[in-house]
Amino acid sequence: MKSTTLGRTLTLAIATLSLIGAIGAHAQTYTVLHSFGAAGDGSNPGSPMVLDPRGNIYGTALTQGPGGFGMVFELSPNGDGSWSESILHSFDTAGDNPETSLALDAQGNLYGVTPGFGNGGSYGTIYELSPNGDTWSLNTIHSFTNGTDGAEPGPVVLGNDNQIYGACSNGETRHDGFVFNFSRLSVLDWTELFLHTFTGGNDGVDPATPLTLDSAGNLYGITDGGGAYGDGAVYKLTPNHGSFGWTKSVLYNFGALSGTAEAHLILDASGNLYGATYEGGLYYYGTVYELSRNQGGNWSQTVLYNFEGVNHGDGELVGSALVLDAAGNIYGTTLQGGSGCNGYGCGIIFKLTPSSGGQWTETIVYQFTGGNDGWQPSGGLIQDRAGNLYGTTNYGGAYGNGGTGGVVFQFIP
Repeated sequence: MKSTTLGRTLTLAIATLSLIGAIGAHAQTYTVLHSFGAAGDGSNPGSPMVLDPRGNIYGTALTQGPGGFGMVFELSPNGDGSWSESILHSFDTAGDNPETSLALDAQGNLYGVTPGFGNGGSYGTIYELSPNGDTWSLNTIHSFTNGTDGAEPGPVVLGNDNQIYGACSNGETRHDGFVFNFSRLSVLDWTELFLHTFTGGNDGVDPATPLTLDSAGNLYGITDGGGAYGDGAVYKLTPNHGSFGWTKSVLYNFGALSGTAEAHLILDASGNLYGATYEGGLYYYGTVYELSRNQGGNWSQTVLYNFEGVNHGDGELVGSALVLDAAGNIYGTTLQGGSGCNGYGCGIIFKLTPSSGGQWTETIVYQFTGGNDGWQPSGGLIQDRAGNLYGTTNYGGAYGNGGTGGVVFQFIP
């Protein structure tokens, strides 16, 4: 068990910016909650964040921090409109940079991974951060060795009884990737199980995106390569009730025009899946799509929107996490598009609204400027109970300088 001291707490001034091109009868506001890149702080918070029931936000910064190799942070509302940052853990070893999202359990413990990539002898870890009064304690659940246990883990999700699910993209004997489960045997003792090992070809290669867990315990994910056309596939893992093991099925195969699947899958109340591609589509700038089960039990893909790119005043290159609100609207971000940033566009927040006949309409609800509001919103969005949206930009902000900085923002639709 490795204990860490609580990082300095910063009382943050809120910079509220007027919405560019606000549309609708009520005001929409964009607010910077924290700017990264100051001395002793982290930088490049490019991963999705997580909210607890009290409204605190948790996330990771890829670089800098007190230890120099990234950190886990908490942002807490103060009640007067300002927010305070706390550094929960700072990483200090090359290869330990926490570049993926966190998972939160009912007891307030956080779970994350460090991908490793062999830097400094590390092939990645799964860690747990537990609150202990005014400090947080870090427990390394598993250090991958690039052997039979795999290497380069992606983000984890939590199932019932704090089961941890995730995927590795590599390993000595599982070099096409695999899906794993870690079960807690005791406070500090966990065991790893392999739910599916990819074999390449039609089975898929490199399960790159975070897993999605439904209420029945099924897992959904995306491979970065392989599948019927070599461009990746959406897969489902179903637990074999009454017997050991899991059954894998392929729901959809991406083709050359589909692009690279970037955003993790989200589920609606009817069991339909929604996701996004980083590129591809009608204009090659990415898409948002829906997967739905038909009467025969097979799955069909419908492209809801094709991004047109910065040259047409639209976004391009979708960020990593979409949000489906209570009214059935989809919100997300694109890394580029809009205006500014040397003609590439600094990124946008978009809204897709369903209408009759299966049509969807896109509205650009915010355009990043590349200044104090940040640029390149790569972490996607999360949503609180009131419908407010939160996200990160990888660069920019009050302390951004070139490839450093970044912000956490709130957007009220």
